[in-house]
Amino acid sequence: MAFTNLTFIFLFLPVFFLVYVLLPKSWPRSGFLLLASIFFYFWAEPRHIRLILLLILLNYLLARIISSTKKEWLSRTAYILAILVNLAILIFYKSSAFFIQNLLRPLGFDLPKAGFALPLGLSFITFSALSYLFDLYHDHTLIEKNLIRFASFVMLFPKLTQGPITRYQAIREQLKLRSVPLADISAGIQRALLGLAKKVLIADNMGVVAERVFQVDLATLGAGTAWYGLLAFNLQIYFDFSGYTDIAIGLGRILGFDLPENFNFPYIAHSMADFWRRWHMTLTEWFRRYVFTPLEFKRRREKFLRLQTDILIVFLLTGFWHGSTWNYILWGLYHGLFLAVEASSWGEQLKKLPRVLQHFYTLLAVALGWVLFRFRDPANWLPFLKALAGFNGWSGFSTLRTLNILSYMPLFILGWALSAPLGQLVPEKVRSSSLFKAFSSAASLGLFLMSVAYLVSRGYQAFLYRQF
Repeated sequence: MAFTNLTFIFLFLPVFFLVYVLLPKSWPRSGFLLLASIFFYFWAEPRHIRLILLLILLNYLLARIISSTKKEWLSRTAYILAILVNLAILIFYKSSAFFIQNLLRPLGFDLPKAGFALPLGLSFITFSALSYLFDLYHDHTLIEKNLIRFASFVMLFPKLTQGPITRYQAIREQLKLRSVPLADISAGIQRALLGLAKKVLIADNMGVVAERVFQVDLATLGAGTAWYGLLAFNLQIYFDFSGYTDIAIGLGRILGFDLPENFNFPYIAHSMADFWRRWHMTLTEWFRRYVFTPLEFKRRREKFLRLQTDILIVFLLTGFWHGSTWNYILWGLYHGLFLAVEASSWGEQLKKLPRVLQHFYTLLAVALGWVLFRFRDPANWLPFLKALAGFNGWSGFSTLRTLNILSYMPLFILGWALSAPLGQLVPEKVRSSSLFKAFSSAASLGLFLMSVAYLVSRGYQAFLYRQF
């Protein structure tokens, strides 16, 4: 069940919230939240619900052993076993076909492409569970003895399928007792409606532009049309994923949870390192905390290119996390290479450039990286890059008019305008005024009506990061 599904918007969510607020704040509310989250997952992915529930139970039991036993060898064994179980399940479903093809094909086995359907949200579920296990074993959080609360942490439906990746200790107290003040409900609704509009009105329309451009014969694609399609994809993936995150954070706030931010206007970044401080922030923080920092500590006595190689390792894993295909792996290494170079003397030279050149360099590097991300077949990379460079001329055979995408230009311009923090231009005194709040509420209602009208007329499109 997607957040942009009309059944979710007009049936599941109103019924769930009505029952939720009427229940006591103790275990009945927690139990109902868990049941609703299980139902939410079952509606979207019935064939894998037993796997997810089994994974939750295994993590709960192994975590209890890690915490309760006084025998260090038993605690460590349970800890290692828990990590291996989570990683084995994730790799089995996400990477088995990749390893079969790339390990056995060189040996002469020409196997057909095969794989197992990835359970919805498995990457986010396992990373949440792993963060809990890491923190628990290293005494950075307390054990959760209540199975319902632990399962609710993992299965919480606003963050279940696409994050944000949330550490257990960040919402530990909220799992026990959640108040739902009217101010939080109002703010949460507005945040969720903003996310819905970002996804439906901007991301989905920019997706139409990108899809039409990317599907033409790349040998006939002019530079103008190619850049229009690529920049439209920049907007699509940003507003699609940040729109989901806005909905998740808004729904979480309505339910009494303070979920972490995941985006901070990444397209205003002035370096690739700054981009990753702003893009998919919870994934970046996860890898920094649980992979990069331990690597740096373990290799602290090494001097030669230690930092650079650790960065490349992290971004190789980041590419694998997105998908076990060469385009995602190379996309991760592409970003890792930029960050590794920026961690050298080039990073200091970059800071000396005018701010506008820093920003242009970052946008160009990010945009070209999306070519690797978007085209799964590497055979398409060079033809599209040649089109961007003008090898086929400026207009080419396929133009904005022949592809019927010129009419999307106003949304294209609006999307780039909204990718900057324009709200910060409004003085705090104005933003806190009653008139401005009333205007914001009216605007949210208008965006909601426009989004619903679009969904009714065209149907909902799946979120891009749903596949990860």
